[in-house]
Amino acid sequence: MSNILVNDIECPWCHKTVINKLFFNWGAMDLVYYLNDRVKWYARPDKTLIPSYTYYKGGILNLGNPSFDKLIAFDILDYTPGNQSPCPNCDKRIGAIGAVIKNNQITDTIIMNTEIIWDLFKENHCDCTTLRITEEGYIPYYMPDYSKIPDKQEPFAKPMILEDS
Repeated sequence: MSNILVNDIECPWCHKTVINKLFFNWGAMDLVYYLNDRVKWYARPDKTLIPSYTYYKGGILNLGNPSFDKLIAFDILDYTPGNQSPCPNCDKRIGAIGAVIKNNQITDTIIMNTEIIWDLFKENHCDCTTLRITEEGYIPYYMPDYSKIPDKQEPFAKPMILEDS
């Protein structure tokens, strides 16, 4: 269960496409996005947000916090932080690839080299799927253990764009 950002993401070293789909966990799950799309969140018909990290029957799940102004949601497959997968074209090691989200809009993608990832996490880290960007710098944001997410019934929720979230 994840979201997909469809976008050719270019290697900063050889300028060829590394991936054309980035799988990330932020917002309402199992949606397809394109650059400049607004992130959707599951909400009830009265537009109240379904609480994050609560799994509802039928696959309804919000991950993250819509109040975060700026963040990087990392790829959760091959280019997670610390995985150090190589570019398929030039073999340069990539620390992580992510979607840049500002005010709930996917504005860009980013490739971080392994040195930046090492500096951010102080280790070869693979658990963090999101970096919050604040005035103080990057803050790793950890998702909860999925096996501990409560299972509830929420039959009427649908993904929507939250206004001024």
